[in-house]
Amino acid sequence: MTTGERIRTLRAAAKMTQSELSQRLGISPSAVGMYEQGRRQPDPETVLKLCRMFQTSADWLLFGEGMAHIQPGEPIDIHILLGRWRSELMAHTGRLFYRTAEGRRMLLNMETVERLCQAINVAAEVSLRTK
Repeated sequence: MTTGERIRTLRAAAKMTQSELSQRLGISPSAVGMYEQGRRQPDPETVLKLCRMFQTSADWLLFGEGMAHIQPGEPIDIHILLGRWRSELMAHTGRLFYRTAEGRRMLLNMETVERLCQAINVAAEVSLRTK
């Protein structure tokens, strides 16, 4: 099962339409459709919202690993999650886009993925130190 199929499964189990899910996530209905079709991957913020909304782990949502539903307070190994997320992004380089501060649409390349992953690792380290 793909990430999109897992999102569709969670949405259907909650008896939500794509439009309803998009409103709760603050994204367009077409973005939800593209996630479910596997034409686009959700960004980290959307993954977090989905996990909280459906009480599931990011490991299960993104990779189909672990438990589909988690108990509140269950620990998540952020380093494993980020490593898997990096691998998933690397698999999609050349097919994903991002917007620059000026609003230009740019193709996601390996260098950009590396910089993004470094930034997320720094943020995760800072977050873990403050807890």
